[in-house]
Amino acid sequence: ANDTYLPMVSSFHAACVRILRRHIELFGYENSFVIYDMADQQILVRQILAALHLNEKQVNPKAVLHYISGAKDQLITPKQYYAYANTTFTQRVAEVYEKYQAALKKNNALDFDDLLLLTYQLFEERPKIADFYRRLYRYICVDEAQDLNYAQYKLLRALCGDNYRNVMMVGDPKQAIFGFNGASPKYLEFFERDFKAPRIPINENFRSSQAVVQATKALNPEYQVEGQLPISGSIKLLVGNDEVQETALVLEQLQYLVDNGHPDIEGAITLQRCVLLGRNRYVFSAIEDELKNRNLMYYKYLS
Repeated sequence: ANDTYLPMVSSFHAACVRILRRHIELFGYENSFVIYDMADQQILVRQILAALHLNEKQVNPKAVLHYISGAKDQLITPKQYYAYANTTFTQRVAEVYEKYQAALKKNNALDFDDLLLLTYQLFEERPKIADFYRRLYRYICVDEAQDLNYAQYKLLRALCGDNYRNVMMVGDPKQAIFGFNGASPKYLEFFERDFKAPRIPINENFRSSQAVVQATKALNPEYQVEGQLPISGSIKLLVGNDEVQETALVLEQLQYLVDNGHPDIEGAITLQRCVLLGRNRYVFSAIEDELKNRNLMYYKYLS
């Protein structure tokens, strides 16, 4: 396929799959490789532990996988990991890690962490391939950059090399939520330093309307939102005597929006653009019944 000039919207991992499908034969895999999920990984580790005559009660397979994943997040290969193995447990992990990677390769399989690790190695060891992707994708934007981890940032650096600077990051350190997985907003600061990138603050908050913030402060006076709030927004309280009346009020309001639109929403409002949220699944019983009575199609999602 000719990807020239075609934009790609992707997660880091999906982009790596796409790249590895083209080039993974350089590492001795076939491009038809499969990606193991956690269940597959645990089965493989248990087989290795059994072959090494290690008791699972003494060496927990999940713990071993946690350490292996942590090593890969730091772009540490099995051979390098032996240098970090300074306890009996980590020495066992090193041995399992080495055999685990060998077994993955034998099965023409990767795990989720391998996607980043192998793509990083590909760009580092084959700079001409990295240069090909720099020329293929002339501009790169990393969204939600406050949730980058070490492997992702190093992969970006390997892709960009010393001179490529057509990169933009968008992120908010206060919205970082993946610290448990090795992510850190510090890579925003590293990006400024390494790429000599100017910081452009965005002070307008389009996510929170004035009405929503005012209502929240009425419930919690200590609640604070930074930035300007350019959208007025609106909140309407619909009070029904029972579920049936509540349903009628909600659907009447929904129909009103479809018929009349809303000043804060661009374009026509259609049912396909609307969602009804509830505190639990039981509050939707009456609404579902009425939607069916009105022959209105809907999609139900339960988290």
